[in-house]
Amino acid sequence: MPRIEVERVLPVDRTAGFDYITDVRNWSSYWPHVIEVRDADATSWSQPGDRATVVVESRGKPVEMSLDLHELVPYERVTYRSVQPGLPDFWHERHFDQRDGRLDYRLVI
Repeated sequence: MPRIEVERVLPVDRTAGFDYITDVRNWSSYWPHVIEVRDADATSWSQPGDRATVVVESRGKPVEMSLDLHELVPYERVTYRSVQPGLPDFWHERHFDQRDGRLDYRLVI
C-alpha cells in the first residue's frame, strides 16, 4: 500500500503545537479544504474510540469524512482512520517531536 509522508518544522514548542492540532475546534483553521467540523464544540478527540466528522471540499464538492481515533499518545503520536464515500479508508498518523525548541510535525497517510 502506498505511503505518503510530509514533515514540517513549526515555530512553536511540541506541547503547544500538539494541544492546538488535536483540538477539534482548531481543525478548520489549518486543515486545507475543510468546510465544516461537525459539532466541534461537543466532539471529544482524546481517547481511542472517539469519532469526529468533517466536511471537506473534494473535486469541487463537499464530502463528509468520518474519523475514528485509534491512538492518542500525548505530545507524541495520534493515529486514526478516515472513511469517505467513493474512496478507500485511509490510515493516518501524526507524529510530534521537539527540535531546537520547535515542533517537528510529521504527517503520514
